[in-house]
Amino acid sequence: MSSKNYTLSAKTLVSTSIITCPDCLHHAVETMPQDACVYLYECRNCQKLITPQEGDCCVFCSHGNQPCPTSQRDRKAYAEMTPPSEEVVESVSVSGL
Repeated sequence: MSSKNYTLSAKTLVSTSIITCPDCLHHAVETMPQDACVYLYECRNCQKLITPQEGDCCVFCSHGNQPCPTSQRDRKAYAEMTPPSEEVVESVSVSGL
């Protein structure tokens, strides 16, 4: 049985995101940390403290144009482990009477 290595290189991940304030719609290009989710972000324009929407791990996943590296790794690892949709044909053995 062979095992695959599902470790992803940081080079395959997007490291910047354009985050948009939900109140004033100000856009800012931000560098995302590779090993942590950002739960609080202060808008540079209106100084509102931005938090993730329910169900998202961080502000980049909720208000950015790119998901955070943690979510990118999770999605890519899941995609690599999930086989492509293929029709599985099973052979059935028919015994003679």
